[in-house]
Amino acid sequence: MGSFSNQGPTAFLNNPNLCGFPLQKPCTGGSRRPAHRSAKGLSPGLIILISVADAAGVALIGLVVVYVYWKRKGKSNGCSCSLKRKFGGESEKLSLCCWCNGVKSDDSEVEEGEKEEGEGGRGEGDLVAIDKGFNFELDELLRASAYVLGKSGLGIVYKVVLGNGVPVAVRRLGEGGEQRYKEFAAEVQAIGKVKHPNIVKLRAYYWAPDEKLLISDFISNGNLATALRGRNGQPSPNLSWSTRLKIIKGAARGLAYLHECSPRKFVHGDIKPSNLLLDTDFQPHISDFGLNRLISITGNNPSSGGFMGGSLPYLKPSQTERTNNYKAPEARVPGCRPTQKWDVYSFGVVLLELLTGKSPDSSLAASTSMEVPDLVRWVRKGFEQESPLSEIVDPSMLHEVHAKKEVLAAFHVALQCTEGDPEVRPRMKTVSENLERIG
Repeated sequence: MGSFSNQGPTAFLNNPNLCGFPLQKPCTGGSRRPAHRSAKGLSPGLIILISVADAAGVALIGLVVVYVYWKRKGKSNGCSCSLKRKFGGESEKLSLCCWCNGVKSDDSEVEEGEKEEGEGGRGEGDLVAIDKGFNFELDELLRASAYVLGKSGLGIVYKVVLGNGVPVAVRRLGEGGEQRYKEFAAEVQAIGKVKHPNIVKLRAYYWAPDEKLLISDFISNGNLATALRGRNGQPSPNLSWSTRLKIIKGAARGLAYLHECSPRKFVHGDIKPSNLLLDTDFQPHISDFGLNRLISITGNNPSSGGFMGGSLPYLKPSQTERTNNYKAPEARVPGCRPTQKWDVYSFGVVLLELLTGKSPDSSLAASTSMEVPDLVRWVRKGFEQESPLSEIVDPSMLHEVHAKKEVLAAFHVALQCTEGDPEVRPRMKTVSENLERIG
């Protein structure tokens, strides 16, 4: 700088942008460096910070919009919907929690149940789908025609024909257990996870403070009790040995699956012919498993009122009391906990009934020649005395001479199942394997 300051003004000619000493042109405004910095703009770090803040703001606004949208949709299509139905000539408004066209998915039933547990009055409840492939609306169930199939200590069972012509079986349980929704739902979900060709499939359930319903597949050909003994005094068509063998093999497979492969390794606790439903091909379907636990929650006294009271006819309890002689000896002791060996014994009695054509049931009113109060002892006595097979086996099968060895093999399986000592009885898996070798 010192050498330039000694030069005269002429040394800086033709530089119009120069200013200051020794020129006569004074410098005005800020320096060139601030001007250059201003032209450069914001720093990269500041730009990134502003962009992130803008994005976060937009996302927050979007979440608020979505929340408000679903909140309003829930009010219009969710748990505020209602349905009117006449009960006994009076119009009663039912508050229903509708989800997915009246059927709530199984992913949310426990959470919703906690919210509704202990709440609501008459008629409030949820219809929960267990099987996602089975969809029907709640009002279809309300409008459907219903027919009483029967009543037992496990509730009343109805055949309900939906609007599309599809029949389902609806079991009405007791009206208790208002404060035990979570427990009830957990039990039903466990039952719904059991899927086997020889076990009745649970499709959905309905829960309300004064109404509990189980909706399952309808099996169209009655049950084994009817097939063996007839209906309403009418003789039943004779079952061939091959048909009987098919029935007992299928029942063994289903029961073995319950014991070995189901989520809770279920004990049925009430194996008998009336709980072995038959389809048109005489394939058996085990019903009523897991219900004893549900009955302990809801009670076993379904009322004639409740949510479905206007559409399901009420059936008075039967006056005829019968002793369940399908139960194992140890099962008749009060307070004993059910075991799988109970089921093995009951299965053996059912097999003996199929082979002999005689029922172990005993009525307080009367008995017939086809009823043997202690069927197991009667059969054992016959084999111990080496009685002719014709005196033990069902007379309708006597013409099937070719099946004699198969019938004897089945008798041996049945007698193993009905051993008095539960530790001596085989597992159902072994029973099923032994039966599969016959025929």
